[in-house]
This record gives sequence, structure tokens and C-alpha cells, in this order.
Amino acid sequence: MSLGKITSNKSIPIKNVLNRTSIFTPVQKQHLNLKVSEDSPVLFEDNQYMLTMSGSRLNHTWDYPLLALVIKHWKNASQSGVDDAEPVHISLDELSELYKRDFEQKKRRNFDPLQASLERLQTVCINLDMKKAKVTKRGALIAKSEFHYGEDKKIIVWIGDLLHELYSDHKDQTFINIEHFVEVPTERSKALMKYLSTQSDQFVDFKFELLVQLLGLDQRNIKQDARRDRRYIVEALNELVAAKFVTAYQLNNKMNWDYVRIIRHQHCADPIIAQKLIETKTSNFDFFKPNKDKQKPTTNNYPLPSATPSNSLFK
Repeated sequence: MSLGKITSNKSIPIKNVLNRTSIFTPVQKQHLNLKVSEDSPVLFEDNQYMLTMSGSRLNHTWDYPLLALVIKHWKNASQSGVDDAEPVHISLDELSELYKRDFEQKKRRNFDPLQASLERLQTVCINLDMKKAKVTKRGALIAKSEFHYGEDKKIIVWIGDLLHELYSDHKDQTFINIEHFVEVPTERSKALMKYLSTQSDQFVDFKFELLVQLLGLDQRNIKQDARRDRRYIVEALNELVAAKFVTAYQLNNKMNWDYVRIIRHQHCADPIIAQKLIETKTSNFDFFKPNKDKQKPTTNNYPLPSATPSNSLFK
């Protein structure tokens, strides 16, 4: 079944494995091109995936939007009946518009961030265990690329085997608004936005430990500090509220909270109604209760100590 032509950057089909794991993690600017050793790879595991990743560390500011644009052009070519959908051609003008940057095309050095991003997407080494399918996939996302900065200003990209395998069907993917994604200010808020985009309105409660993994807070070479990590998560949530992606959120405890309840803008744009949903909506933890005798979060936990968008708990 064809998905039809992708006509804008506001609805690009991104496989959920790229959104729900740590393939893309928040990276500080000075660490963008640092390699990840095979001796200490990026690690991630939940009930669907187990991931180890070495080589290049992929980020949200450059790498995720670039890959999304590659996927858009690749899938459009595939669905239009073109005999050979590869390589993918993307003009530098289109990239400039997406990133909201003037690359000053006469100066080659201004292309450096894009060239570095292409290199990272080619040199990352991903080992991905798909638990439900009982299949392990390994490879990079891009096989090779060319950067044309002369008269014909464009990039040319060949798709990697891993991406080919992930897109062998139309299952388990989310349509991502990349334009909105690019506008979100920080790596951490982009990481959280990417993950939350994959969740239905039935999912409102999110565990602290999972958010720590998704935001890459467990991959830093510094001592773990739960209080600091909670502060980072709250800061990211506040940025998503300002970006009108999250309407309201609330922590289940004032200080040492272990999960947060989130109402997203696409499900409820009214702050007053969203606050009522926070106080009354059934927890998704109830659907995945591992032990019936084990105490679980219920709606009786709400209302809770205030942790609304005006949160000043960590300031």
C-alpha cells in the first residue's frame, strides 16, 4: 500500500525506532563530532528494542532533520514509480530553508555543519535488536554521500542497508512535523518532543528513568545526579510548553518524583481542560501492570504538588 506523496516537511514518516531509542541523543556543541568507542557504546533498552551504538554520536540539531529530509525525498521517489529511487538529490536551498540558515553559498566553510552531519550519518554503527520480530539489524543510516558546492549546489545521498530494512514496510512509524521540530530551542527539548510525538493520547504518564535514557542523561561521563536530571527534564518540558507542543504537565511528587504526567497540545490545547485531564485521566501504567498485587499509580494520586508550566521548583 502506498502512503502517497509527502508534500511538506510537516508530515514526514519517521520509523518509531528512530524516535523511541537513543539513536539520536542530545549533544553539546563542543562534542558534536566526538566518536563513541565500542568499549563504551551508547546503550538503550525497553520492552521493544535493545540498542548499542558506536562510531559517531547523532544529534537532533543537524542529523535528525537532515535524515528526515532524505527520507522524504527517498520515499517520494520510491512511490512515484521511478525505476531507481536512489541516489537522493536535495538542493542546498531546501536545506537552508529547513534549518532557517543562510549558508552564504559562496563560502565553502559555511557548509561544514552539513558535511559533518552527512559524515556522522555514514559512520555511526548501530546494532539494533527488534525484540518482537526477534531480529537483530546492524549498520549505518547512509551508505555514502556527495556534497556539490559549485554551480549545482546540492547533496546526493545513497540509503544505508539498515534504513532500507527499517522501511521495508509502513508499520510502526509516526508523521513528524520537522518544521516545528527545528524551531524547538534545545537538544533536550527536541529529544523529548521526538519521543512524545509517537505516543497516543492514552499515554500521559512517563517514568523518570525512561526520560533519563531518552534525553541521553545516562550517557554523560559525569557522576549521575538525579536532582540535576530532573531539573533538565523540567526545563525541556517548559520549552515544549512555550513551543505549544505540551499544554500542561505535573510531577507525582514535589522533589523526588519518579514519573511525570504530560498532556500534549495536539490532544488538548486548552490549559484549563488539560489540568482537569491531569487530575482525572486514567494512568497508562494501569494497562501494563506487571503484577496485579503490586501497588500502581491511579487517578487518586492527583491533584499533586504543582509542577505546571510556570514551575519554579528547581530555580
